[in-house]
Amino acid sequence: MKKKLEIDKIIEGGLLVLTLIWTIAGSFPTGWIYDLTAGRGSEIGQKPDASVSLIKREGDIEVASIHQVPVTVTGDTLVPCPLMKVRDKDEVGVHTYRPRRSRVEKQYLVRAYETMPYPIPFTSKIARTMSKAASHNQYHLIQLEDGSYLGVYFDDYLKLQKWFKSKINLPVGYVRRSDQEERKMLKKMEKDYNVNTDYVLIMYDEDKVNNTVDTVIRYVSFLIFSIVEIWGLQRLRTISKQKHKQSDPE
Repeated sequence: MKKKLEIDKIIEGGLLVLTLIWTIAGSFPTGWIYDLTAGRGSEIGQKPDASVSLIKREGDIEVASIHQVPVTVTGDTLVPCPLMKVRDKDEVGVHTYRPRRSRVEKQYLVRAYETMPYPIPFTSKIARTMSKAASHNQYHLIQLEDGSYLGVYFDDYLKLQKWFKSKINLPVGYVRRSDQEERKMLKKMEKDYNVNTDYVLIMYDEDKVNNTVDTVIRYVSFLIFSIVEIWGLQRLRTISKQKHKQSDPE
């Protein structure tokens, strides 16, 4: 009995650690909270209204870039790219902090982009999910109706649509010329996909997330999940004890 109790405690502790990593540093989705008030329209990150054009083929991409019209895209094929970008643009740069019980200030650098090897290995996928997804969104390729691909950048939580429907509907965005990091990433993928390396479609509003507020939301979420997990495990133990008593002969 004592051994079983120790195993239960290890399982409980392991679940809490995984929940902590997932909610605080990992891919627990908070972006939908900020989009609750985004509404419908033609601004970046909004749900597209009737005035927003749909990119269907490669020829539409350059036209959208030249005229800087609001556009969107839908598709059933998303390919993860080996490039991530910081969600809160104000976090980019050198930050100074003082460790507890230390008089010496230390610095750390937050880069706008984080790269991964290509093809993306399984270890990088796990590392991103558990340590980078809270602060970064990942670029993707989306397949257009003519079979070509376009590099897109949006809030990662929108990928969850794949769990409920085949087509992914993305928000309003604007096509622009790819910068150095984006073009380098697209060039890596060009040999495997018919992708236009000169342009990317940006559908993420870089002003919508404040890292401090987001961190508070994540800690509150961890607290709620922890309470539910502990209650659920204790409930399972109680049920297990009751069944064990009923099965014991008198």
